[in-house]
Amino acid sequence: MDNFGRKEIADYVASKTGLEKEVAWQATDAVLDGIMLAIASGKKSELRQFGVFVPRTTKRRVGRNPAKPEQSVMIEARETVKFKPSPHFHKIISRAHAKASAQ
Repeated sequence: MDNFGRKEIADYVASKTGLEKEVAWQATDAVLDGIMLAIASGKKSELRQFGVFVPRTTKRRVGRNPAKPEQSVMIEARETVKFKPSPHFHKIISRAHAKASAQ
């Protein structure tokens, strides 16, 4: 599977907008940093026709050590992020999967 990370996003923005790669890189960084800062401060980040990033806290729970199944381990609560794709995002993905399956 190919990776589509910050560099690839910045390259895509540059090709679609005609911006220089350095400016596209700065814009991409600014957007992603803004999303991360919003989530870190407890806000959700909603991108229309893409999805919603929601900060959430997992509960403290008991886990098992795979090497010693009889041994219980406490897993502490922690902060995490949930992503909920939009209906539009689902539609695009479904089309891509249907096209790939047809080939």
